[in-house]
Amino acid sequence: MLAKHMRGFTIAGAMLFSLSGCSGMDSTVASATGTDLLSATQWYVALDVVSIINTDKTIADHVISMSTGRDCSTVRSSMGEPYCKTDPIPEPPLYCYRTLASVNCYATPDPYNTGKRPIDWPPTRGRSL
Repeated sequence: MLAKHMRGFTIAGAMLFSLSGCSGMDSTVASATGTDLLSATQWYVALDVVSIINTDKTIADHVISMSTGRDCSTVRSSMGEPYCKTDPIPEPPLYCYRTLASVNCYATPDPYNTGKRPIDWPPTRGRSL
């Protein structure tokens, strides 16, 4: 867990140093907003660091994830995993019915046309058999 956060700090630090030379519009933004506290680049890097620490994603990763509908992360790709997670293959639904001594489950609803109602199997918390 600590290694994961350290990798996030390393990526955030690398981004900070790579963006430190991009200060052409920073003075314009600072004068337009009336604050010389932080430049636009510094705000972006600060928000990016907070985003990486909390979600393991950069701001750009969030934009890409929202536009593609997949879970994408630079931190994950730096660990040797794919940039975007593949969608899991959904399992087919099971239709389970009570029998005399047990519960039988089938891939199709009521395969023997008995007219029985399917039950929730395996039972979820808070529901009884």
